[in-house]
Parts: sequence; C-alpha cells; structure tokens
Amino acid sequence: MDKEGGYSDSRLQYFHVFSTGDKIVPRAAASVDIIDNALFSSASVGGVVALNTGVKGLQIFPRFGGLVGEYKAQTLTTFDVQQSRAYGVSGAFYVMYTLGDDGTYIGAWPEYNYLDGDIETSLLKSTLMIATPLDQAKSRWGQLKLEKTTGSMKTGDQKISVDDTVVWANYKFYF
Repeated sequence: MDKEGGYSDSRLQYFHVFSTGDKIVPRAAASVDIIDNALFSSASVGGVVALNTGVKGLQIFPRFGGLVGEYKAQTLTTFDVQQSRAYGVSGAFYVMYTLGDDGTYIGAWPEYNYLDGDIETSLLKSTLMIATPLDQAKSRWGQLKLEKTTGSMKTGDQKISVDDTVVWANYKFYF
C-alpha cells in the first residue's frame, strides 16, 4: 500500500528446488518471479543454483531469468507510447550466512531487472536482511529487510528516475 492506503505493488516468488547430487552445485531450482505495480506487470522464468562455497554457513545462489512485461495504460499515456509489451532479462546474486545453530541468518543481494520495448526500464534492487525462526520446525520466520531500489524508465525524450528505500518487517511461513 502507498502512503494514502491505495494499491502500490505486489510480488510473488516461487522456487521449486531439486537435489542434484553434485558436490559443487548440490541444489538447483526452477523459479518464477511475478511483479505487479502501478507502472507495469512482469514475469520472469528462470533458474537458480546453490553453490557450495566450502565455508560453513555461507551459501551463494546466482539466479538468471527471461523477463516479459506489460506496461499499464497510465504509464503508456505518461510516456506517450503505444506498445505495452516489453521483453528483457532478470538476475540476482543471493549471499546468505547462517549465524547460529537455531538457523538465524543474514543475507545481502542485488537483483536486476531490464525490460526493453517502447519504454526501456532498468531497475537494481539491493537488499540487506536478517531472519530468525519462530518455531522449532522452522516453518515460521521473522524477518527484517532493508531494500534500496534505483533505476530508470525512459523513452527517446522522457525519463523517470527511481530512487526508493524501504524497510520491511515480515512474518513468513513455509509449507
């Protein structure tokens, strides 16, 4: 929600993880990342791998995906363009470190999304997070997250710069 209580944006991420049996890449996942906001909607289908770093508690997960998006009518009007569809790429580099035996961990990662069409969109979101389990089964988690998003949306003669910082307090559950 925005400051006035209206719809701002939403995101759905799904990762389906598979064991590989490999020592260097012990897990791989198919991923879907859907973003919907007041400017555009996008979906990225991609893959993620877990890399064995050899350092206890340290995990690294690079992700790459193909991206398709559609700009909202108001965005098309603002930029005075007709074509709503755009295509591009998305990528992320997740770094996680487990702090203790209970599963508490910290994480930091950049995520990049690029859409190209009548409007060219380039967004970089940098995240710093800490999460801790709230039950023995580790199915419920508390999380604090700081996100900094920068980038731009542009056409030949117009440009909107993005510079946004958000702090989140989340309750997550896993099934």
